[in-house]
Amino acid sequence: MCAADAPAARFDTRNGQDGEQERGSGPVHGCPRSPQKETIEYLRAAVLGSDPGVTEHVKWKAPSFLRGGEDRVTFQLRAKKGVQAIFHRGAKVKDDRADFRFSDESGLLDWISSARATVIFQDLDDAKAKEEAFVTLVRSWVNA
Repeated sequence: MCAADAPAARFDTRNGQDGEQERGSGPVHGCPRSPQKETIEYLRAAVLGSDPGVTEHVKWKAPSFLRGGEDRVTFQLRAKKGVQAIFHRGAKVKDDRADFRFSDESGLLDWISSARATVIFQDLDDAKAKEEAFVTLVRSWVNA
């Protein structure tokens, strides 16, 4: 499915346009020109379906997902080995970072710091195989 068909944020890596819209707030323009387009769209739908409070906007010309107005998961569309989902706790480091604990029951997260981690999906088949664990992980992360 093309981003132009989804009622979410707009992003277009073909011509550098991007927008700051949230889910359902307006028209969508363009699709990423990526060999991973189907994987990106599949994962977008999974994240948006993980929790009713999750909205989407564009950050660094890629889908970024918010809960309570804070960025929590951002896609890296230029990852060398697939699509990377970056799990974070907003744009700024939190004061409670020393006390923050998150248990990754799925084993999908590759921890970068105590409050930031990534998941890489090699392709659409990999995303489909990990979908249930990924959706559960996203739901837990955005509510942590």
